[in-house]
Amino acid sequence: MKEIFELLGVDKKIQDISLGNIEFFSIYSGWEYYGSEEVNLKMNHAQPPLFLPIIINYDSTPISYGITKHWFTDRELSFTYMEFSDRFLNAEIARTPKQFIDTLVFEYFVDVVEDGDIDDHEKLTVLNQSGCNYNFEDIKRISRLNSIEQAQLFDSYKENKPLWLYDQNNINEYTGDFPTAGNRPNHRAIFRAEITLSPFKKQNISYFNQ
Repeated sequence: MKEIFELLGVDKKIQDISLGNIEFFSIYSGWEYYGSEEVNLKMNHAQPPLFLPIIINYDSTPISYGITKHWFTDRELSFTYMEFSDRFLNAEIARTPKQFIDTLVFEYFVDVVEDGDIDDHEKLTVLNQSGCNYNFEDIKRISRLNSIEQAQLFDSYKENKPLWLYDQNNINEYTGDFPTAGNRPNHRAIFRAEITLSPFKKQNISYFNQ
């Protein structure tokens, strides 16, 4: 997976999260456990190339957070989630690495912050590694707000707003490339491209030569 992220120029912090060097969740949240029977009996997980898993939240129904990449179009990559129990629902949650990390901190890492059994030094290490300057009280306070209220506080959301911050009244203001009713791709052209030699083979990506 590291080869693919490097090919796409994915931010180093995102790569470290995927490789387990920055642990927002448990040890079983790294990509190498994606679809593993050891931690989850659901074996029909979506696999690359469309969805590139970064991390999995096993708190309830497993949800994977990763990158959606439309390889045969000019669309920019998106940070998305994929919900296994909802027919692999795929939705954009962020368009930049900082937005993605902010989402992980205030939606999920707050559970780690509030866990009295985890050493504070370990919590601070994760925040420092991810480039976050938030203190524990800020995380607790901001996490109680709804997602829109949180986004209004972060500099990371002032530009390149992800799709979920728009509704039917202002969807035309969305500048990203994640598929919407108004920017559907040419499926026939994509199909023709997909049945040709995969770009992964050309790049000799080991994951896809297994």
